[in-house]
Amino acid sequence: MTHMLSEPGFWEIDAEEYHSDPAPKPSLSQSIGKVLLERCPRSAWYAHPRLNPAFKPEDSTKFDRGTVAHQLLIGKGRDFHIIDAPDYRTKAAQMERDMARAAGKTPIIVEHFETATAMASAARLQLRDIEGGQYAFNPEFGDSELCVLSLDPVGCWGRSLIDFYGSKVPSGLICWDYKTTAGTANPAALKTHFNRMGWAFQAAFQERLISVLKPALAGKIAHRFLVQEDEAPYLCSVVEPASDARTIAHKMVAATFAIWKKCLDTGQWPGYPRESQPISVAFGMEASWLERELSDDLVQLAAGDPFLGQALSTGITAGYGVTSHREWDRGAAHQPPGVIRTVGEPGFRKDGSARKPRGKYGPRKARPTGPSEPGRLSNPGEG
Repeated sequence: MTHMLSEPGFWEIDAEEYHSDPAPKPSLSQSIGKVLLERCPRSAWYAHPRLNPAFKPEDSTKFDRGTVAHQLLIGKGRDFHIIDAPDYRTKAAQMERDMARAAGKTPIIVEHFETATAMASAARLQLRDIEGGQYAFNPEFGDSELCVLSLDPVGCWGRSLIDFYGSKVPSGLICWDYKTTAGTANPAALKTHFNRMGWAFQAAFQERLISVLKPALAGKIAHRFLVQEDEAPYLCSVVEPASDARTIAHKMVAATFAIWKKCLDTGQWPGYPRESQPISVAFGMEASWLERELSDDLVQLAAGDPFLGQALSTGITAGYGVTSHREWDRGAAHQPPGVIRTVGEPGFRKDGSARKPRGKYGPRKARPTGPSEPGRLSNPGEG
């Protein structure tokens, strides 16, 4: 039975109790917040243990090795059960695995346990040479697996489980989090993974909860992520959110709390929009394609494509912010109704004036056409 927490504060509870949500009322966690923003409120409701009556925790072996390494390094976390089998193909191994999960333990086969042990040992050795690493996950300088529960100023509860709350570090409070990855731990290559996994969001979320409880610490909380590869030699790196990442993350967290509060108050948990939504090109895709237009002889074969000329000149794509050849010629005053140009938009300078078109599909000189090409525009670049 879950022990319900009665008031805001820092609490030492086990992982099982934390994930069941022991707050006085259904609370917002960073993982639920990510679901709310990346998916929708309805998905967040479905994933919440207190809101969804049919909620079932996810049982997957893919995280077991990292979970055990986490427990071995930090010294706290869910207990584990070692299964003397090479895999889970046999009925006996499957039964033992299921019994371990039913008992609230993490099942792990021998080979993966040996890997987790090696990872924890390698992490401890590398922390000695990492800046500030002597304080990380060291009980002399803080608390491991500490639950922070706060009543947010917007009027709802928030909770987070901090891997290591370094409240006794000489330089000030540092929250450490241990991450394992099947990819690289090279900081130069971690940007995409860092953002996709929402690590800055996690740091901002925890900073908000702590600052509500201890206002004097606002703006003085550091976050460090110890990232370790799960393949030998189990190399580690330490990363943290840059200032721009922190700014965006705090805005995202603020939006999360606002949406969560409204959904709780109204009992409405909307899903996705019911109207068709236009999807723009991915960042950098336009520039990449324009570069190919300039450099790829095969792509340049499409320069005289009859449909493309009509599509751009008749404004088929104008509603999505694509500027046609005709618009370049006529100027901004003749843009299609409802199309609003913004400063810095592709095709416009910072002062709002139009740039000349780039690539091979700009206005072209007239070329002669004969009766063998019915329906073709004599000059796609003209009216």
